[in-house]
Amino acid sequence: MLRDAGFTDSMGVDPHGDPMIEARARGTNFTVLVFKCSLNSDCGTGQFITRYALQQPLDPAAMNWWNNIHMFAKAVVDDAGEPAVIVDVNPDHEGMGYRSLPNTCEIWSEARQVFEEHIGS
Repeated sequence: MLRDAGFTDSMGVDPHGDPMIEARARGTNFTVLVFKCSLNSDCGTGQFITRYALQQPLDPAAMNWWNNIHMFAKAVVDDAGEPAVIVDVNPDHEGMGYRSLPNTCEIWSEARQVFEEHIGS
């Protein structure tokens, strides 16, 4: 599905045995984590996530400011000050499917680009 949206990807599994996708778009690596799976397939929802290793740690206040003005994505920062941007998959009534994924990919692409501008990456 991601290839149809112009991303390169490879399938894997997370530590719980659920499907996980490692992908790349416009020079940025990201992961698609999936949740609410039945027997490690037929997953109901997921998240696009990219983590950034920066020279200077980011202040959580900068992430809070970003979160206050962006509706469909959230920014977080870990204890080392390294940020990540996350977009939840907007599932249709059948779960993560072909109908909802193109819209989510558009939201993800825009959020990632704006976030990278915000953090100077």
